[in-house]
Amino acid sequence: RIVKPILQLFEKMDVWESVSLISFDAELMKALHCTWAEEKWEDKPSTFLNSYWLVSSHVYPEIETYGLGYFADDKSIPELCDQLQKIGTRGIYLEFNETTVTRPVLEAFSAAGFRVGIWSGRSEHENWDVIQFLSQSGVEVINTDEPRKLVESL
Repeated sequence: RIVKPILQLFEKMDVWESVSLISFDAELMKALHCTWAEEKWEDKPSTFLNSYWLVSSHVYPEIETYGLGYFADDKSIPELCDQLQKIGTRGIYLEFNETTVTRPVLEAFSAAGFRVGIWSGRSEHENWDVIQFLSQSGVEVINTDEPRKLVESL
């Protein structure tokens, strides 16, 4: 598996605090955290595993859903928090959807102790109003395919 070599590379390069691991695959994320704990990296004060589980707010029939989290509405929060705890990840990356990803939803994940990130493949979400809304709602990370457009909107 790729898990142990990734963590060994992190240790060799000492990038624990500057690199985040993100994945749709819940089993891969769980394996990362289990291996990290087994190898006692968690005992080293300089190591910190920044990780986020990518969760979709849309159903994509063309994508294999094994290990994929799905956020339908605020009723999904307790189940997703439970899954995040089982995986061992410290954060969630929610696919931005202006209908379901509301301030109370974002604040609920933060209040449950998870770092919150947002991702979107839709360019209409990459503007000042959305960035302002997300930052005021406790989002710590915004992942984009178009960083130049995002910066220009500031």
